[in-house]
Amino acid sequence: MSNSRVTIPKGSSYKVEGPASIRLLEGSLSVLGKPVKIKESLTVPRSRSLPLEAIENSVVEVKAGPEAKIEPLSSATIPREWYITIDRIIGAGAPLRVMVFGDIDSGKTTFCTYLANRFIEAGFKVGVLDCDPGQAEVFVPTTISLGLIKDYVTSLDKAVLKSAYFIGATSPSGLTDRVIVGAKILFEEAVREGVEALIINTSGWTTGRGARFLKAGLLGALKPSHLVLIQRSTEVEHLAKPYINFKEVEVLRVPVSSAIKARSKEDRRVKRELAYKGYFARAKIRKYSLDVTGLMYTLYTTGFKMSKERKSEVESILGLEVIYGEEGPDSMFVVVDKPISNSSEAALKLKEAFGKEEVLVIHRGAEKGLIAGLIGQASTLLGLGIIEEIDYEERTISLLTPFEGQVSIIQVGQLKLDEEGRELAKIEGWPL
Repeated sequence: MSNSRVTIPKGSSYKVEGPASIRLLEGSLSVLGKPVKIKESLTVPRSRSLPLEAIENSVVEVKAGPEAKIEPLSSATIPREWYITIDRIIGAGAPLRVMVFGDIDSGKTTFCTYLANRFIEAGFKVGVLDCDPGQAEVFVPTTISLGLIKDYVTSLDKAVLKSAYFIGATSPSGLTDRVIVGAKILFEEAVREGVEALIINTSGWTTGRGARFLKAGLLGALKPSHLVLIQRSTEVEHLAKPYINFKEVEVLRVPVSSAIKARSKEDRRVKRELAYKGYFARAKIRKYSLDVTGLMYTLYTTGFKMSKERKSEVESILGLEVIYGEEGPDSMFVVVDKPISNSSEAALKLKEAFGKEEVLVIHRGAEKGLIAGLIGQASTLLGLGIIEEIDYEERTISLLTPFEGQVSIIQVGQLKLDEEGRELAKIEGWPL
């Protein structure tokens, strides 16, 4: 890591790309509306950037990693349109509910951070509802969350986590109902907390039927006072057109900031995996009885154990030994001893033979690595876990988790991780 001193002239803007740390030695700087104090240090993680604006001639000490950069920007970090738009929003008075739409790499999080600082400056009680389970800021990926912002921040991950809701994957595709329901629950909590200015950040998924349904669902459930479109041209206009003349929400448009750093898929993956690794750093294997702890988002445990006769029928159709099986009015869940080449074909055979709507055939050990949400009596998310093993006959489940208390429900996600937090696979359909 190299050390250097950089002089930033008054009125100019610089962008620092991590991994790096910055310490203000002289002068006065602002980061997205946050005043930086003399001798204050700021950290910029890998795959992130931080814009600096010099209020006075300033000197900073930079400790930079091998991939870090610090370079001047040709224009101001905060576009003039951002100032005007946020002045308009603040002028409307509390309560404020500001939802933000934008494509991938449009700078939604940057705008929301600046908006949060302007709200703090205006004296509001500020909250952020992070509705992006992929590039989660307030909590861990695979969740959406509510955070409280009590002072100026350089990024939304500085918000104080209030509550979270488990989605189970890093993309809302196919899980839009969970995102909408979770967002509504977290929104109601923000209201109970007395949040006067709530920022609702959304994912960069903006095209296709699912994206349209998700954004319309969020607008209908949360009823924002303002909808901000961040766009280079008209790329998210289609999501707002039904609301152009809708008096209950004011639609506002702002351009993308020059400070925005386009992130590759690799950068996004690394950011997620660092978050998993940090969260599970002190996790331990803990075992739960499925006789007292419920499973959700699975076929397993929702039916009744197969009779010996039914098990024999299934084995005859599949030509495989069945180590465990369940059957419900619309479902069949089958566990075989070893991996099979085509589980979809096996499931189809059983659907046709027994007239079931939902059939899942998996092998022993297929559950290992699935992420899970641990739910308490009040339906709150207590923490996350990674499934290590299920004993189907004994009805026990072992998870790697930092949470130590009692759990009422285990929600099984569709993402698989290893113990180092690396993403292995997304499971389409029923995970168990």
